[in-house]
Amino acid sequence: MSDLARVLEQAIKEQVALFVAESREALVEVAAGKPVRAVLLEPMLQRVTLVLAKRIVTHLAEQLDGGKVRNGHACQCGGSLLYKVTRPRAWGSMVGELAFSRAYFRCGKCKATQYPLDVVWGLRALEAPTKRREYLTPAAGWRLAVLNAVLSYGQGCKQLQQLTGLRVSAMLAWRNVQRVGRRSGRSPALPYPPPGPAI
Repeated sequence: MSDLARVLEQAIKEQVALFVAESREALVEVAAGKPVRAVLLEPMLQRVTLVLAKRIVTHLAEQLDGGKVRNGHACQCGGSLLYKVTRPRAWGSMVGELAFSRAYFRCGKCKATQYPLDVVWGLRALEAPTKRREYLTPAAGWRLAVLNAVLSYGQGCKQLQQLTGLRVSAMLAWRNVQRVGRRSGRSPALPYPPPGPAI
């Protein structure tokens, strides 16, 4: 069994054992005539999904050396993006926050930066290297923008947190709506899917 399979199996066992113990206690209480105490199945499944997603992403990033396949990449300005350091980063995604280490490259000519793994995995929009920081994957950003098209920024953030476990501030939600609107050239209320798979 691979290292990843062992890690995932252990994570599932821990979550399931906790859930079974809580469910058993609640069933004993019901059998004794006590009021029903809910032990909700879906939040447990959401927790398991998030734990597994985090461990899988961390493992994959380690296997790919953070996206560093060589020390230099061609830059769109004609210069070279050179490897500087491997940095940890958290992304807000449709399965919650994902944190992993990625290789950071910087162009000596135009000062543009790039994290190739972010681009290859579709976590950053496919565009020229940029200095702007983004905190949400394109899929999470689009879905938050759709929520904010019908709800206030605060309410949209609460709904996203309920759906994904991801906490987002109202200010980040506002910035996200502006960015999504600029990229799509359309209102987020329109059915316009994000590029690539929903991450």
